[in-house]
Amino acid sequence: MPVEVAGVRVPVGRAAEAAADGHLARVFTAGLGRPAERRDRTAELIVLHMRDDVAPEVDLESRLLQVGTSADVSGTGLEAFAPSFVDTLVGAYPRQGFAHSFVRLFKDQAERKPGCAAAELVAGEWAERTSSHPLDKCRRV
Repeated sequence: MPVEVAGVRVPVGRAAEAAADGHLARVFTAGLGRPAERRDRTAELIVLHMRDDVAPEVDLESRLLQVGTSADVSGTGLEAFAPSFVDTLVGAYPRQGFAHSFVRLFKDQAERKPGCAAAELVAGEWAERTSSHPLDKCRRV
């Protein structure tokens, strides 16, 4: 039975993890001086982006966060972005070992918390896909 976290229904096994992530989002955005409604929305988006795909007509911000993080972290859906955009992006923001560091952090979290989302990703092919990310092979413009 799902529970509600930050206004979003999540599976019971993920409720504590989602609640912690949402709370951290509130803390960080409060530190940036964001108004309460924006802090709450940010927490909701953080919870939503780790769920199954959210249709754009249901929640556009959540969908954009899902698409962006999937492309950035593991390369999933990267083909939807124009090559010129990708080259410009990587030129402006070089990855500098991002994939390797991200995989290492997820593996560490998976070892510490076997039932978490990171553990599920690491158990599949995510780590290999992320480690061989196409953005790491892009030319710099």
